[in-house]
Amino acid sequence: MKADISHLVSLFRGVRDLRTTVASYALAPDMGSTSMDDLTLGFEEMYGVKISTYLSPGHKGELLRGAYLRLGNQVGIYFDADLSEDWRRYVATKEMCHLILSDSDYFTQDPVTLIELLVYEETTPLDGAAPLDLVSDSMTKLAAVELLFPHEYRDAAKAKLADGSKSIFGLAQDFQIPSHVIGFALSETYSGYCDKARAALT
Repeated sequence: MKADISHLVSLFRGVRDLRTTVASYALAPDMGSTSMDDLTLGFEEMYGVKISTYLSPGHKGELLRGAYLRLGNQVGIYFDADLSEDWRRYVATKEMCHLILSDSDYFTQDPVTLIELLVYEETTPLDGAAPLDLVSDSMTKLAAVELLFPHEYRDAAKAKLADGSKSIFGLAQDFQIPSHVIGFALSETYSGYCDKARAALT
C-alpha cells in the first residue's frame, strides 16, 4: 500500500528524530547494533510512554507476528513466542513505530476487519492505495527498515554483495534482522520510492 508522500516524509522525520534521541545516550548509537533496550528507551523518551513486551503463544506461521496496543501512556508490544531473535528485533521495532504515526486517522476503528485484511489480502508496502489504518501497518515496516538498516549503510552493503565479501545472510547477521528485510531495503523499488521522501526532509 502506497502512502501519500507527505505522510512518508513525516514518518521519516520521526525516524530521524528517534535516531538522534537514541544516539544522545546509547553506548552503541549505530542503529545497526543498538540494543533493543536502548531503542525502547528512545521511544519511551520521545513519546512519553511506558513500553512493555509480551510473548504470545507461538502460531508457527508468518502472519500477524506482532501487535501494538496502547492505553493512555501504557504501550504493549506482543510478538509470537516462536520467532527467532532477529525476527523479534524486527517485529518489536515495527510495532513500536506505530508511535511515530500520531495522527488518529491511522488508528483502526474496526480491528477485526483490519486483521482480516492483513491476513487474507495480498499486502505489500508499495502496491497501491488503501485505507490509512491498513497503510499504517506498511508504514511501520518502512520505519523499522530505516531504523534497523539505515540508508547510509546501504551503498557499502551493496558493494560487499557485489564483490562477494558478504551475502544477504551475512548482512542480516551483522544488522541482526531477517534477510528479507535486507533484500527489500536494497531493492531499486524501495530506494526510488523512499529517496523522494528523504529528499524532502527538513
